[in-house]
Amino acid sequence: MEAQGHKNLPLTAREWAQLSELCEILEPFLEATNIAQGNNCVTISNVLPATLALRTHLMDWNRKVKYCQPVVRALLASLLKRFSGLYNRATPPKLRLHVPNKFGNGMYVIAAILDPAFRMQWLEVDVVASQVDKEELHREVVGKVECTIPLLVIYLEI
Repeated sequence: MEAQGHKNLPLTAREWAQLSELCEILEPFLEATNIAQGNNCVTISNVLPATLALRTHLMDWNRKVKYCQPVVRALLASLLKRFSGLYNRATPPKLRLHVPNKFGNGMYVIAAILDPAFRMQWLEVDVVASQVDKEELHREVVGKVECTIPLLVIYLEI
């Protein structure tokens, strides 16, 4: 800033730290946005894993944030509100809140599990629940796919 003739505007060490923290917090949002804007690839299978990963990312930052606590809280609240139906689908049945919204459609779960890049990986990585609850969710998801498209069960069990 000083080299540009703005001697009264240089950032303090604290401001640099705040900006650095903010960039780290927002970096996964940039990645998710770039993936969602893909023109030459299927993006629906990314919705569930990306939103679950963003929630996990913000929950981790919520515990360790130093400067940007209001930003993290606001982003997390907004994400939880907008994708409540999707998060509800990715929650073990007995832990669910019944809050429908447009992202509560099962197609996002099915698209993710049919994508070889994700399959059921999101269940182990980003669903916070006991192993018993995760197994119950796994059975439910496989059961719904089994009812919808019977041939996919073989693929899911591989």
